[in-house]
Amino acid sequence: MKDQNAQNLWIIDVIGERPREMTQGVWRDSAPLWSPDGKRIAFLSNRSGSTPPGIAAQPVYSCECESSSLMDTV
Repeated sequence: MKDQNAQNLWIIDVIGERPREMTQGVWRDSAPLWSPDGKRIAFLSNRSGSTPPGIAAQPVYSCECESSSLMDTV
């Protein structure tokens, strides 16, 4: 059964084709922002498991756009 509370980040090319899931899991990833060079996306996430209520308390993570490799809290 799919977790209805999960929110993953996706990107799509400029033509509107080839959607790609950037993050996966049961976490709530939100508020994505592109890096100035366009190589990374920073986002908020409750993946630490200890996030108190409120978006301001969520850690910031980032992932590389080409490989989707995730970096720990920035």
